[in-house]
Amino acid sequence: MKFLFDFGPIILFFIFYKSYGLYAAIYAMIAAT
Repeated sequence: MKFLFDFGPIILFFIFYKSYGLYAAIYAMIAAT
């Protein structure tokens, strides 16, 4: 579970990056932390 918690924002970053672009991905990663 801790593994998922640590890498969750990174996984979110890649999903948002593929879908919406770099700025949305950075924003999502900041929001997730």
